[in-house]
Amino acid sequence: MEKIEGDENKVKAMLEMDYGTSEGFVITKEEDVVKLVLPDVCKYDSKWTMAKYKVVADLRELFGKVTVDLIEEYVKKDEVKAEEKALRS
Repeated sequence: MEKIEGDENKVKAMLEMDYGTSEGFVITKEEDVVKLVLPDVCKYDSKWTMAKYKVVADLRELFGKVTVDLIEEYVKKDEVKAEEKALRS
């Protein structure tokens, strides 16, 4: 079993374990805050509704006393294209 290095990679691995995928999540980890910008699929996925509680519990177990921000964004279509370009740069 390989050791996972880096906070972002640890969060991705945990999402894959608890939710089944980390695809589409935007992850940032600051000192005592973990922010997850949720992909659109989470808005309609009942599996996410149940998994998010496990995700939060596991993030707290992994990083200790952290605030977890789960961010749902409702972005206009033109803004999504600009945001996707910015993320690829």
